[in-house]
Amino acid sequence: MQIVIDCCLTTDWEPILKTAGFDVVHWRNIGPIQASDIEIARWAAANDHVVLTQDLDYGACPHSSVAFEVKSDWLVANAAKPSTDDADWRR
Repeated sequence: MQIVIDCCLTTDWEPILKTAGFDVVHWRNIGPIQASDIEIARWAAANDHVVLTQDLDYGACPHSSVAFEVKSDWLVANAAKPSTDDADWRR
């Protein structure tokens, strides 16, 4: 799974998710930090990425495909050291 981290989230997520085995990039390494949700969603769709965001209204964006929601407290506790029991959440 390829992930682009929305600009509303800290860049600290990038190394955490990379350590967990994800192909991930923070939006600030791709485009302007003030980019709209639509711009980020279009880039993600064109480049086969999903968007990791904290925006509650992101699913309303016409170019988004929100497949799941990850609770940040679970991610903090588990992303850096995934186990086989936790692998299902990435599907």
